[in-house]
Amino acid sequence: MVCQAARLARAEALARSGRPDEATAEVRRAALEPVRSSDQPWALVPRMTRVQGLIALARGDRAGARRRLTEAADGWRRHLGHDPGAEFVANFVDLGRPPIVGLVEPDWELRRLTAELAGL
Repeated sequence: MVCQAARLARAEALARSGRPDEATAEVRRAALEPVRSSDQPWALVPRMTRVQGLIALARGDRAGARRRLTEAADGWRRHLGHDPGAEFVANFVDLGRPPIVGLVEPDWELRRLTAELAGL
């Protein structure tokens, strides 16, 4: 079992490398993975939608890319004000150690998406 974040990161790398078919397959595999609390389920939809936008861009579908990236940005806007520090503390208390993978920060994700949309 591979975590969703790893699959989505791989899909993003494949899309950016000009391998959209492999990236699409990886997104599908990510969607079939069981969701655990460490996957930060609240963030999965905008993260996956962003990767789908990058895949559309890799295919030369600028309109599809803009649509997906805009959907992802809207998703992050709904999560502005989410406190990722609360998850950090919960993980630290439960596991006695900080999480290995960074926490998702909606503000940062939205800034990244805004820059990607400006580049289209």
